Amino acid sequence: MTFLFIVLAGILFMWWMSSRARQQQLQQMQQLRDSLEPGMWVRTASGFYGIISDIDGEVVVLQNPAGDESYWDQKAILAVGEPPFATEDEETEVVDDGVGEEDPVDGDSLEELLDETDIPDLSEDETDPDSRS
Repeated sequence: MTFLFIVLAGILFMWWMSSRARQQQLQQMQQLRDSLEPGMWVRTASGFYGIISDIDGEVVVLQNPAGDESYWDQKAILAVGEPPFATEDEETEVVDDGVGEEDPVDGDSLEELLDETDIPDLSEDETDPDSRS
């Protein structure tokens, strides 16, 4: 009987902690939604970064850097902050795959290459469907 009471108390404690954490999370999201203003950079749940251009009730109008606007539900906004654009100080890693390192092919060497391949020469007579028997 004591074991059953301890297990039941443990389950109730875990349920209470999870509901409390969920309530705190909901409060944080509500504070975020209340702090939204036009001109702020935000990130949506799908990873879209945009600048808030208008808020109308539960609808937020986001503008991308190109100036195009799209409509989003306010619940889709997850965070406030600018996108992680690369700065000029950061060096981008260049992947060397070896493609494009050869010199361009001359016209003569291209003809030589085509002569060496086993491409059949199709004349007009062989490709004409009326000339086939």
